Amino acid sequence: MKHYQRRQTESYPYFKLACWDSLSCTWRDGRVAFESQPEAAAAKKPGRYRLSEITDGGRRDLEPFEIPAGS
Repeated sequence: MKHYQRRQTESYPYFKLACWDSLSCTWRDGRVAFESQPEAAAAKKPGRYRLSEITDGGRRDLEPFEIPAGS
Protein backbone atom coordinates (compact mmCIF):
# COMPACT_ATOMS: atom_id res chain seq x y z
CA MET A 1 0.00 0.00 0.00
CA LYS A 2 1.35 3.42 -0.91
CA HIS A 3 1.84 5.97 1.87
CA TYR A 4 -0.90 8.29 0.58
CA GLN A 5 -3.35 5.35 0.40
CA ARG A 6 -2.47 4.39 3.98
CA ARG A 7 -3.24 7.94 5.18
CA GLN A 8 -6.56 7.98 3.28
CA THR A 9 -7.69 4.65 4.74
CA GLU A 10 -6.09 5.33 8.16
CA SER A 11 -4.34 1.93 8.11
CA TYR A 12 -2.25 2.41 11.24
CA PRO A 13 -0.12 1.20 12.92
CA TYR A 14 2.33 -0.42 10.54
CA PHE A 15 5.91 -1.55 11.01
CA LYS A 16 9.18 -1.00 9.17
CA LEU A 17 12.32 -3.10 9.45
CA ALA A 18 15.65 -1.26 9.37
CA CYS A 19 19.06 -2.89 9.11
CA TRP A 20 22.29 -1.50 10.51
CA ASP A 21 24.75 -0.21 7.93
CA SER A 22 28.15 -0.39 9.62
CA LEU A 23 29.84 1.48 6.77
CA SER A 24 27.85 4.68 7.32
CA CYS A 25 26.86 3.94 10.97
CA THR A 26 23.16 4.48 10.24
CA TRP A 27 19.93 2.51 10.23
CA ARG A 28 18.59 1.84 6.72
CA ASP A 29 14.82 1.47 6.49
CA GLY A 30 13.52 -1.19 4.16
CA ARG A 31 11.05 -0.30 1.46
CA VAL A 32 8.36 -2.67 2.67
CA ALA A 33 5.76 -1.81 5.33
CA PHE A 34 4.44 -4.71 7.41
CA GLU A 35 1.02 -5.00 9.02
CA SER A 36 2.21 -6.75 12.20
CA GLN A 37 5.28 -6.75 14.42
CA PRO A 38 6.00 -10.53 14.12
CA GLU A 39 5.76 -10.31 10.33
CA ALA A 40 8.27 -7.46 10.26
CA ALA A 41 10.63 -9.19 12.70
CA ALA A 42 10.93 -12.30 10.52
CA ALA A 43 14.29 -11.26 9.06
CA LYS A 44 16.14 -14.09 7.34
CA LYS A 45 19.73 -12.88 7.02
CA PRO A 46 22.24 -12.56 9.86
CA GLY A 47 22.74 -8.99 11.01
CA ARG A 48 21.53 -6.21 13.29
CA TYR A 49 17.96 -4.97 12.89
CA ARG A 50 15.51 -2.51 14.43
CA LEU A 51 11.73 -2.35 14.17
CA SER A 52 9.86 0.93 13.96
CA GLU A 53 6.17 1.35 14.71
CA ILE A 54 4.55 4.05 12.63
CA THR A 55 1.24 5.50 13.80
CA ASP A 56 -0.79 8.48 12.63
CA GLY A 57 0.87 10.46 15.45
CA GLY A 58 4.48 9.63 14.61
CA ARG A 59 7.18 7.01 14.74
CA ARG A 60 8.52 4.94 17.65
CA ASP A 61 11.78 3.02 17.23
CA LEU A 62 11.93 -0.26 19.16
CA GLU A 63 15.00 -1.93 20.67
CA PRO A 64 17.52 -3.31 18.13
CA PHE A 65 18.00 -7.07 17.86
CA GLU A 66 20.55 -9.33 16.19
CA ILE A 67 20.26 -12.47 14.14
CA PRO A 68 23.50 -14.43 14.64
CA ALA A 69 25.36 -16.01 11.72
CA GLY A 70 24.54 -19.67 11.22
CA SER A 71 20.92 -19.49 12.33
